[in-house]
Amino acid sequence: MSEGGLKRFSAESLRRLIASALPEGSEPPPPSPGQLYVPLQHARALNVQRALVVGDRGAGKSHWCQSIARDELRLLVAHRMPETSLKNCRVSVGHAGGKTEGRFPDEDAFTDLLKRDYSPREVWQAVIARAVLGAESGLPRTYWRETIDWMREDRERLSALLSRADAELERDKRSHLIVFDALDVIAPTNWDTARNYARELLRLALEFQNRYHALRLKVFLRQDMFVDGAVLAFPDASKLQNSAIFLEWTHGDLYSLFWQYLANAEQEGAEIFRRECESLFGIAWKLDQNVWPVPDALRRETVLQEAVFHAVAGPYMGAEKRRGNTYTWLPNHLADGRGYTSPRSFLAALRRAAEHESTKGDAALPYTAIKAGVQAASQIRVKEISEDYDWVEKVMLPLHRLTVPCLFSEVEGRWLEKGGVEKLCENTRFLPPSNLREGAAGVRGDLEALGVFQVASQQRVNVPDVFRIAFGLGRKGGVKPVGKR
Repeated sequence: MSEGGLKRFSAESLRRLIASALPEGSEPPPPSPGQLYVPLQHARALNVQRALVVGDRGAGKSHWCQSIARDELRLLVAHRMPETSLKNCRVSVGHAGGKTEGRFPDEDAFTDLLKRDYSPREVWQAVIARAVLGAESGLPRTYWRETIDWMREDRERLSALLSRADAELERDKRSHLIVFDALDVIAPTNWDTARNYARELLRLALEFQNRYHALRLKVFLRQDMFVDGAVLAFPDASKLQNSAIFLEWTHGDLYSLFWQYLANAEQEGAEIFRRECESLFGIAWKLDQNVWPVPDALRRETVLQEAVFHAVAGPYMGAEKRRGNTYTWLPNHLADGRGYTSPRSFLAALRRAAEHESTKGDAALPYTAIKAGVQAASQIRVKEISEDYDWVEKVMLPLHRLTVPCLFSEVEGRWLEKGGVEKLCENTRFLPPSNLREGAAGVRGDLEALGVFQVASQQRVNVPDVFRIAFGLGRKGGVKPVGKR
């Protein structure tokens, strides 16, 4: 190992631990208790009283929706972060990706209900009623239209039943949280319908805050929906906007997540990693509920985190410090145009670096492997964003081999060669750019909002490495692109 490295590990054994401990693929399964790391800022997002949580793909929206809906993980979060108030809380899923299991309508059912003139508000009320009310209420549960018709027959009855359920929960010092995620899949090709469903759900979330004490809704919302003026266009929406929590990951949190996976891996190397941290850096790990949580010092102290990562990867992205510090270089080159680094991209880069076939030398993750990991993570990130916004790939492919930063007129010229952005965005499978009607300038704004573009001025644009590399754009002295040719 390099000077200051993890001495009991060979570089090869440490690489094997990293490759086996970190999740594989762009859609990792729900975490095990040992893999659950809660950034301090995310504890605020998970608080029962917080109704609106905003984040991009890979930020943790679905991760937290799934995690707190599982009793084992919810109780673990509550144990580590009591300020979330999740300990005495029942959590139901009001909408999410994947199988509905009767908890909420699927895409076809949503479409059918709208055709039958059931409003988005009524649909959400039906979902909430099914989650809260028991069989003794008489609420029909076979078909969604039957549930809504039952509610329509006597709206006062529904209000009384919810108030009674709220009072019983408050008496028992408990709460019931209903979480909603993946709202974009309700109407994946129609912005107006998607907006209506999101807006009505957020209105209900605010009403529940004002009307009940123990019944709460929590909405995990995509960034583009949050900034869309029509989604929060209702009275007092500013109360939700001002209290919204954004799922962001600091560099310290990203590395803490990495340590969490290594220290709790099933392989015997996990124990060696913990011992090495203690013997070399004075970091003491303590078992808590069969989990090794990251010690506070390693979570909070940048200098300590940097020293541990240098023991894994070496200090520099080359032969000397002018090439860059490995600790800062990795998250910086995975950041989007807003400076945000997805934890999913970060872990993917580290795993691919450990698997890189040319990896060799004293460091487990030499700088050549880290660069290869960033290339792989870029491909994963582009695949992810294209799955949610297929129009992004349509407008980025004409820019292949363009060198950035560049004048926006060069970008617009490439688009015009292909018939313009309106032509490029025809036949999208999912929601088109929200500002497509404004032409190239509108699409530029949408790309900036997604972090794909950085707009330095009205005339110049840049593309961060996490997108540039996989889309095949060049940059002087940058990591080599791997996009389609």
